Amino acid sequence: MNAGVTEDASKVASNLIDSLKSSPMILALVVFNVLYMVINAYTAVKVAERAERILEKTLDLCAVKEK
Repeated sequence: MNAGVTEDASKVASNLIDSLKSSPMILALVVFNVLYMVINAYTAVKVAERAERILEKTLDLCAVKEK
């Protein structure tokens, strides 16, 4: 990777952090939005796991037992 690209990326990141420091409300919104997305992803995974368990139990109860 070019050293120039890395330096430019670090400057952009530094400028972004500096601008967020000067406006704490935007920083708070960004933090809460990221937190919201993480919680939603976690909840979606848990709901999918629960639905899969329920489906498996239902199919086990409804399955015809072979003799």
